[in-house]
Formats: sequence, structure tokens, C-alpha cells
Amino acid sequence: MITMQKQVDHLHTADDVRRLATVLQDPNRDLPVVVVSTPTGSTEPRFLMEQVAREVGDTALINVIPTGPLTYHLSDTLGDDFGVYAGAGRIYPAGTDWLDDRSLAPLVFAYPGSDNREVTNKLTRRVQEVAGKAEAFNVTVTSGGRTTQHTLIADGPDWATVMAAVQADHEARQQTAVTAPAATVVPAPMQTVTAVPATRKKMAAEIEALTAEIGRQQQEINRLTAMQPGNTNRALREQVTNLEDLIEEARNDARAARVETARAEAKLAAALAAAKENGRRIARSAKKGGNAVSTAERPIPIDMFPTADAAARHAILLAWVDRIPAAEKTERPLPDYRLSDGFTDSFEPLTDTQTTKALRCVVDILTGRDDLAARRVHPLRTSEAGNAPAWVRDDGAVCFRANIESNTASARRLHYWKLPDGTLELIRIVVHDTFEP
Repeated sequence: MITMQKQVDHLHTADDVRRLATVLQDPNRDLPVVVVSTPTGSTEPRFLMEQVAREVGDTALINVIPTGPLTYHLSDTLGDDFGVYAGAGRIYPAGTDWLDDRSLAPLVFAYPGSDNREVTNKLTRRVQEVAGKAEAFNVTVTSGGRTTQHTLIADGPDWATVMAAVQADHEARQQTAVTAPAATVVPAPMQTVTAVPATRKKMAAEIEALTAEIGRQQQEINRLTAMQPGNTNRALREQVTNLEDLIEEARNDARAARVETARAEAKLAAALAAAKENGRRIARSAKKGGNAVSTAERPIPIDMFPTADAAARHAILLAWVDRIPAAEKTERPLPDYRLSDGFTDSFEPLTDTQTTKALRCVVDILTGRDDLAARRVHPLRTSEAGNAPAWVRDDGAVCFRANIESNTASARRLHYWKLPDGTLELIRIVVHDTFEP
């Protein structure tokens, strides 16, 4: 039995993901689990997590996972059909039946520009549906052909309470009634309900009005009953709503996939064109008897571009082509990023080998591979003191540093800003004992 705590757990490490996967795959788990991913490049979900914790924290375990290596790890563990990333949320019901039917673990999407309150309401509503909070009430009654007097009480989550003292003449029979707020009550044949004298007159008027309404609704009730015997109108409407949601989510997912594919193809085309031009340049140089210079030997050909920053972006693109395997290029495209003044100039004192290493580090940081142990990414503190605060810019950007080299004299580091919206701004290449951005 899982003990509920009204809180949101944030996943930070691969061990956290493994623990979550173990919980999800436990067949004895009796609570649903909500996993909300952050948008790519951001640390904050688009869902309002305080509202999520307040509304469903008593009935579900709530987790937040950053899109990137951790979401890839979760998908690898559970299977691609059961992952969650890019700002979406997924609800995993109790038990493990969902592993055989993906539709039992629904996704709720939150796209850029979505209304945060609206998508949060949708998420909590789906959690409540999965948790079974909107249940119908099943009652089985057996009578034995006698007359008794009882107080009848009809009540439910969305009803006003109705109480009446009645006498009932029972025909020996057994019935099972399934009732819900939207269900219509139909008198059973061969059974009478008689009110005590004090209430008989009032109930007669109410019965007359109900009989008229029953006549109008009977045809529709029969049609629905033939389609789904035993289901209530409310259950049918919920099924239609769920199907509509699944269709809309599939359409949105397809649109997002097409956009990402187009972006990746555009960047690959640009990289191919740049590589072809570089090959033609080397061929021309060799034909003229000059010294052909490889990309690795001169990674930033500043003299071939109108600006130094344009040359740096070209070099980063070529490093991305070389660094990221073909099978991962769609998953790890180069995002939009910024270059601080002086970034390109900071390459000037580097050797060719150091420049190549620096460009590889830049590609790792830009494509979300900042969890590589060799990079040792951490916030840049204002001093060497362990409790010193990190450098924070007026716009809220936090300065980070990553290892370019290790275990060598004057080892180089990459400094960069991470803006509140997740955008990265490359600052400069420095030696390891530099403690300013």
C-alpha cells in the first residue's frame, strides 16, 4: 500500500528514473502515477503544478521530469509507446494493465502558447477519471413478495437529496440498478410504490410530471440501451469525449512531429551544403598547389565569412555534423542559441586541438548532452567558497561552466548563460581558475 504525500517529486538523475520505472511496473501499485515533462530547454512545466498537487495529490503520485536524457532513459525502460517528453504529461493507472494497452495511460499535451489553466484542468480531470473518482453506483435488491414500509433516500455527487416514506408491495424478484447523475429513472413493471397518506398528493403531481418526461426520453433510452446494454448516458458521453481527445492529441502529435522533422531536415541540408563547399575549397587549394587545410586543423575559418560570429556558427554546425551520430540527429538538433560579444575571440589563443575540443563541448551543451560525466556541468559561483552564490544576470540568466579539458595544466572551460526560457548564450572559453563569466 503506497502512503500518499501531497507533493510533487522532481527527477534529477538516472537513479531517480530507475526508481520511478520500478514503481510504474509494480503490479501491486494501487495508485495512479502522473509524470509531467518540461518543455525542451526549460526547467518549468507548462502545467500549474501547485494546482495539480492540490487537486489530485491525494489520489495520485506526481512527478516532474526534464525533457532530455532522463526522458530518453524512461522511454528506453518502459518502451517508446509509454514515454513522455516535450512538455506533455502522462497518467499511468494503478497496476500494470496499461503495459498491454497504451490508451489506458493517456497523454495530455501542453503546447507553446497553451492556456496554462486550461491544460492543467484537462490534466487533473483525466487523472480523476483514471483514478475512478466519477463512479456509478450499483445496487442489487431482492424482494420476497411482501409489503413493507421504508424511508427511501436517493443521493449522489451531483444530486439534491430526496427522502420519502413509502409502502412497497413487492413481487418476488431481483433487480440490479445502475444509476448516475445523468441517468433517467424508469418505473419497473409489476411493482407498486405507495406513499403514506401525508405525502400521497404531492407525489402524485411529481409522478405525473415525471411520466411525461419519461415518455419523451424513452425512445432515446431504448436506442442507447441497445447500443451499450447496462451503460448509463453519462458513461457513453465520457467515451465519446475520450475518443475526441485521443483524436485531437494524435493530430497535434502528428503536426509537432512534422515540424520537428522539417527543422531537422533543414539543418541537415545546411550542414551538407557547408560540407560540400568546404570540400570544394580544399580541392581548389590542392589544385593550385596550396596547402589544403582540413576542418579539424582550422575549425573556425574567420576569413571566409563576413563576421566572426558567422564563422563560429558555421564551425559549430560542422562540429554538430561530426559529433552527433546520424541516428540521433533528429532527436538532438541544434537549437536556437546566442553568442556573447567576445565568444569567437576567446578561441584565438587556443591550439587547433583545443579548438576542436571546445567545439565538441559546445555541441554537447547545446544538444542536451550536458549530463556527460566528463563535462562536469555546474553553476559558476562568485568565489571558491562552497557556499558562494552562482552568478545571476539582471534578466535572471544563470551562469554555468563545463569542462573542455581535464587533468591538464590551464585546462579550458566553457562558460555560458542559461536564460529563464531555457535559451543558451555562449559566453567564452576560459582557463579553469577563472571565476567570472
